[in-house]
Amino acid sequence: MSAPVLAAISSEVNNRESQVKVGQVFERVCLAATILGIRVHPMSQILEIPELKAEVAKLIPTPNVVPQHTFRLGYAEPEKGHTPRRQLDEVLVERM
Repeated sequence: MSAPVLAAISSEVNNRESQVKVGQVFERVCLAATILGIRVHPMSQILEIPELKAEVAKLIPTPNVVPQHTFRLGYAEPEKGHTPRRQLDEVLVERM
């Protein structure tokens, strides 16, 4: 319940220009949410499955639009620390 709002940004067409514009809108939403102390959790993976994308489209009150990006909004505890990272030499694989 910490992120009770599910939101979708959609466009009338599905092309590269509209995808970039949707990304710009999402950036603005994230910045505005941050100013208000609201957390944003991107969830666009569900749109990669055609059946789920069609279900999301049905939830949007405007007909004939393409859902481009979904995300949750809500309040969360402040981060207490960052996840520890592995050392670089543990990650890189030497190529011959």
